[in-house]
Amino acid sequence: GEADATATASSWLLLTGGGRAINKAVGLQVGEDGEVLSVAKHARVPEAEVGLKNEGRLLEIVAESRPGLGGVPRLLGRSRRGGLLSISETPIEGAPLLESLSEDNFRQSALTVTGWLIQLAGTGEPRPAAEWRQRLVEEPLERFERTFGLALPELGPRARAALESLSDLPLVLEHRDCSPWNVILSRSGEPALLDWESAEPDGLPFMDLIYFLANSAFVLDGALAGGTTRRSYAGLLDPGSGHGSVAAECLAAYADGIGLDPGCADPMRLLCWLVHSRSEFGQLEADCGGRAPAAEKLRRGVFAGLVEEELG
Repeated sequence: GEADATATASSWLLLTGGGRAINKAVGLQVGEDGEVLSVAKHARVPEAEVGLKNEGRLLEIVAESRPGLGGVPRLLGRSRRGGLLSISETPIEGAPLLESLSEDNFRQSALTVTGWLIQLAGTGEPRPAAEWRQRLVEEPLERFERTFGLALPELGPRARAALESLSDLPLVLEHRDCSPWNVILSRSGEPALLDWESAEPDGLPFMDLIYFLANSAFVLDGALAGGTTRRSYAGLLDPGSGHGSVAAECLAAYADGIGLDPGCADPMRLLCWLVHSRSEFGQLEADCGGRAPAAEKLRRGVFAGLVEEELG
């Protein structure tokens, strides 16, 4: 049988609830001395089990394939409470990068995360594009055309043409939510990553780093709150700008670390936003009570805007 994910708790501190139907509850198991013993994640509704199942599976894969890699929670067990899945993990101690990220430390923070992502990726040999293109390229493209394509029909065909240049690439462990709010820094400055629910065991290189760099720039520019993500992203694409020079340095270091040409990153930027548009469409749909979002809402989508920026 499966281990009980929440057994022998001295006390529990509930961290999250939330209004969205897909939310989970997260709690800390705290010992008598105040030490955090484990983190439990519990599905509140059946739909939330998909992410928790994936997180548990990915944590096992990382532990087996990257035993020396720090900064990843370890799965302690699974159980069912009220008929719904719970998983228990080792705690990650530290402070979110989001709390300390600044213009002064952006370069060093980004290079530190880059080095960690190189270790996560490993050094696998390139795999024929025919093995992974349908799953990792065509499916996100088709999904984008079915969702945002309703309001922006010209983007799908242009994106498809731009991604024709993708050639053989190694498959890597891909976190798919590597952002300043999920990066935890230990007291020694070593990074760790939380929330592996969306992770892909056989993903593509560069994607996590691109997502991290863009969201870091958005945080520093206040672009998410200010609605200026496209302007911020344009600056990130300019190697002559402050943020752009950091991005270029990190992408070159990542490419060198996993044995690829830095030019391989160019089409991956576009693919990154096609992949992540899925979650944005889901949020827009939920905000509309499960109905299809209006065309204007789709056109104002952050990731749709980044796709447009990549296509020029």
